[in-house]
Amino acid sequence: MYYFAAKFLMTANVELEKHVFGFSEEAIDLLSGCAWNGNIRELKNMIKKATLLANDVIELEHLLVDARNQQPTLSLDGLLENALMKGLTLSAINEVIRKAADVKVIEHALHQSQGNKSKACRDLGIDYTTLFRKEKRHRLNLARR
Repeated sequence: MYYFAAKFLMTANVELEKHVFGFSEEAIDLLSGCAWNGNIRELKNMIKKATLLANDVIELEHLLVDARNQQPTLSLDGLLENALMKGLTLSAINEVIRKAADVKVIEHALHQSQGNKSKACRDLGIDYTTLFRKEKRHRLNLARR
């Protein structure tokens, strides 16, 4: 995915006569966390629009709402590709995977409990304090839905 994003950024720079140098870490995380389902044209259009909005680096806010509405793929392969691309150490990669698992499992439990945190805690076998700590650590917004 990053190869295509970089290639599309180079093309957009030429077409738009811009000098955007790359992507912030948060932008890379968003792009690599989206399921593009083979729709490279959509990625190309998003990069071009973000290039138009950016000055030096494409930041998260330059990426359009379309990408944020896509369902993230928390596949192990996607997480590993992103972590390896960033040159993370093994312990850092383990932390990324642990965080992704926490987030996915907590979000699933909250969805199943229709946003009821107490019921989600019971289903997960954790106490409310643990859920609060994970919410704070992973910067989750677990407001009642």
